This record gives sequence, structure tokens and C-alpha cells, in this order.
Amino acid sequence: MDNQQVILPETELSYLCAFIDGEGCVGIYVRDRSKENRNNAAYSIKPVVTVTNTEKQLIDEIAKIYDALNIPYYVQHRASTGRNGESWTLVISGLKRVQKILPILIKYCRGKKKLNALDLKEYIESRLDDWASAPFTKRQLELVENIYQRNNGKRRLNLRDYTRSSRSTKFPQKLSREDIVQTTTE
Repeated sequence: MDNQQVILPETELSYLCAFIDGEGCVGIYVRDRSKENRNNAAYSIKPVVTVTNTEKQLIDEIAKIYDALNIPYYVQHRASTGRNGESWTLVISGLKRVQKILPILIKYCRGKKKLNALDLKEYIESRLDDWASAPFTKRQLELVENIYQRNNGKRRLNLRDYTRSSRSTKFPQKLSREDIVQTTTE
């Protein structure tokens, strides 16, 4: 059932992307995991596509489109606090899940959301082509930096922060420490 291609009217796909262009985010989530010391990795990077709105009916419409496209998502609810009203956020996160929506975003979105989708496509393909816990490549970090700069404009990534420790059990045994340690940020 997952393999079946769903054909939605062009108007539905256009509506979805217009909504994402206006109320959504196509980006990355960088999490500092150095304090957790999991797998000796300092950071984890996860692609995300989110849509937030205060009208539950609009979020339900987007959810119907995701369901028709077989794209997994979850909904976050934020209760009203102070001057902020109640809101809902639809979240698609993870390499394979975000990869499912990228062709639609690339075709219908405009501006920075389309540029972010193109960079995410290249990033996800390169991560999926490598082994699961491979150190980030210079190009992958450039793509992450591009996305981050378009969305936030503050963070400067350092390749050294993303290099795994030689004690990590996630390295293939055939590689030596010299093969995996990356020391330049050019």
C-alpha cells in the first residue's frame, strides 16, 4: 500500500505549498548532544518541515493532504499562554519522511523554502548513501549552514564539532583514526 502513487489535484498540492510558504518552515533541527555523550557525537542534525497555525481546521486540511500522500507526521498542540493564543503544529521530521515531501516542495514552493528544499534533498541523499553514523562531510555541513543561514542567520557550524571520537563504536573497523578525523573547516 505504501508503494501506490497517490494523485492529488494540482490545486491541493499548490494549496499545501502556499500554506508552507506562508505558515511553515523547511529547515533543519540541530541538537547539541554533547552533554548526553551519546555515541560520542556532539550534534545531531534532523531535517524538518513544519506548519503552524491557530486555526485547527486549516491544520486538519493540511493533515488530510499528508494522509493522502502517505507522509508520516505528528501534531503538536500548544495551549494558550499569556498573550499567545492556542496553536497547532504539523511536523514532518527525519531523513526518509522529509524526503517524501521534497519533490512537491521543490515543484510548488517559491523563494527560500524552495532553496531550502533543494539543499535538503542533496543533504538527505548524501546522508542516506553513507552508513548511518558516518561523520558529516564538508559538503553536508555547507548545506546545513545554507539552510540555517536562510532561516535564522546566526549559527556558524564548525566541522570539528561534528567529528566523532575515535572511541565511537559506530565507526567501521576497517578505518583508522587518520582516515576519519577531519581537521579543516575550509
